[in-house]
Amino acid sequence: MENFTNTLLTKMGEGDFVAVLAILIVSLIFNLRTILNFLDDRKKVKLANIKDAIANENIDDKTKEFFKEELLLEHFRLVKGFSLEKNLRGAVLSLHENAKGSLGFVHFKRAIEHLRMVDGELSVNITCLHKFAFVYNAAVSIFFALCTITLFLLPIFIDDITLLGMIKHYALAVGSFLLAAFFVFQIRSVISARYIQQEIQKQTQSSNAD
Repeated sequence: MENFTNTLLTKMGEGDFVAVLAILIVSLIFNLRTILNFLDDRKKVKLANIKDAIANENIDDKTKEFFKEELLLEHFRLVKGFSLEKNLRGAVLSLHENAKGSLGFVHFKRAIEHLRMVDGELSVNITCLHKFAFVYNAAVSIFFALCTITLFLLPIFIDDITLLGMIKHYALAVGSFLLAAFFVFQIRSVISARYIQQEIQKQTQSSNAD
């Protein structure tokens, strides 16, 4: 760890930020399992603490009911990958069940920031700002995707490129790819929100027809 830190500080001091980026990416890849295990352990500890609170005889019934709802939230988060309040959770589960497999649950996870309860009904909120962000993120992701392709192909056309130079180009390409992927992830929420919105409209029209 000390050697890693010294190497990182040395490269930063030399202004070789491409090498710093390459070192950080490689370190992240090799330590990913450790990071994921740590996060998983934290979730298990939280669940255990909530269960202990529910079983504690010194805690009043009202507080226990609150902890029971928290336990449901945590289990829902573990199974589905995100959490929802009680009313919103019920509306989402109902819409998903009535969709009969035509709407994947992953769309609710992606569009969680757009989901609202309005007059007791599930609603999707897509503002002008969301639409602008969608166009911006899509354009930036395309830009970084083109940069990635260029950086991967560029070493092929450089005759006297060194091994270190090639590594730097590919490190930048990986960084550019990660940025492209990041901005693609940003637009998925609006796409999923539109799918949910269309399903709500479909089920509402079907209900009115009946």
